[in-house]
Amino acid sequence: DETETAFNIVNTTENERLLSVLFSRLTQLRDISGTVRLLSTKNTLTDIELFEIKHFALLAESVRELAGQLKISFAAIPVLEKIIDILDPEKKRIPHFYVYDRYSPALAALRTQLSRMSGQECDEQETEPVRLQAQLLEDKIRKDLVQQLFPHAPALSKALHKIARLDVVFAKALQVKESGLCRPTVDDQRTAYTALFHPEIRNLLRGQHKDFQPVDITVPMQPTVITGANMSGKSVLLKSVALAQTMMQ
Repeated sequence: DETETAFNIVNTTENERLLSVLFSRLTQLRDISGTVRLLSTKNTLTDIELFEIKHFALLAESVRELAGQLKISFAAIPVLEKIIDILDPEKKRIPHFYVYDRYSPALAALRTQLSRMSGQECDEQETEPVRLQAQLLEDKIRKDLVQQLFPHAPALSKALHKIARLDVVFAKALQVKESGLCRPTVDDQRTAYTALFHPEIRNLLRGQHKDFQPVDITVPMQPTVITGANMSGKSVLLKSVALAQTMMQ
């Protein structure tokens, strides 16, 4: 079970440092499914969309390595190194993207020419044709990048799903640890809860520096009546039982 595996990892003291790094990486996760869909249809991507892919690929590789060190068996994240190589011709491995000079010596020459003309304070009529050539070449490079990235769209989509799933599973594992939850067992004779509490009400009381008194309760198959003084917690108990039963189901 994924949640149990994650709970065992979270509950191991030796994993604290790696988990801290992993959780930090997971906070950087963004939903780029829209960009991946555009790539899947070979739409020309903007610099921002190409940046999103590069940033995610770098993040996915980092998470994949951490998952391997933590022996997270259910985190089969695809390798995205080829995507990073396409979008990082300078091999700097930083989350940043623009149409690099390395993609085209011709583009580099045009940019150098524009920089020189700017220093010479040439008028717009002279610089505009050069600027237009550079823009057209940049557009061509973006189209070429999409063609190179297109075969990797399924791997991107799978990695996005796997990391999102990893995020959810570890969030559940942390909730289990912090709240002292347990896996229920099914019994067809009675319903029994030990140290039952209502999480929302307990948190409200903690905010007031008060404690929630957990309750042990066993309910048989027959109709059951709960009695007690006014304001003694009967309604809260019923809400707690209903919530626990819903979570179990």
